[in-house]
Amino acid sequence: MPLMSDSANETLTDLIRFGTVQSVDGARAVVKCGDVISPPLPWLAIVGAWLVWMPPSQGAQVTVICPDGDIAGGIILNGLYSDAIASPVTSLLSALLKAPDNATFVYDAAAHALTFTLPASGTVKIIAPGGFEFEGDTKVTGKLEVTDDVTLSAKLDVLGTTTIDAAVDIKSLTVAEDSVLGVGATKFVMLADMTPSTKVKAK
Repeated sequence: MPLMSDSANETLTDLIRFGTVQSVDGARAVVKCGDVISPPLPWLAIVGAWLVWMPPSQGAQVTVICPDGDIAGGIILNGLYSDAIASPVTSLLSALLKAPDNATFVYDAAAHALTFTLPASGTVKIIAPGGFEFEGDTKVTGKLEVTDDVTLSAKLDVLGTTTIDAAVDIKSLTVAEDSVLGVGATKFVMLADMTPSTKVKAK
């Protein structure tokens, strides 16, 4: 195979350049390629009915494609791992999305596990006017606040103290043996449908 000529090498170097992002503003970024600093250039993105906004970051290593060798008309291909920004994933079966505040979205295909990790003050808000549905066991660690009606169609086990600060409409109640009710328990029990073996103690 014949060697590429110096002029051909220079042409290829002008067409494909490697550099480091110096700044990002709007939908364009300035890249330093060797001794050359580009004007603000667009980066390659998904644009159309599906739209993805994921700008490059200052310090990221990128490739710049320059049609006709002119960097002024270049397009940024985002991006390349480097010593400054190393690959965060060691498993080929994991996908990761990391934000500037270190929030992460990780899916581990080997463990079939999806994990969102937010910083200490991070919040999650889902807007779904048509409804939101979970399928599977759900565990909540922390306080749970509900501001609308709740319908339970299955057994409810309460393992801790329950405080109710509103009127309660009970159509039928079965109280377990040796259950303890507070002051006014007699009146409460008389209104309830209780099994004959139930024993109720007032505090």
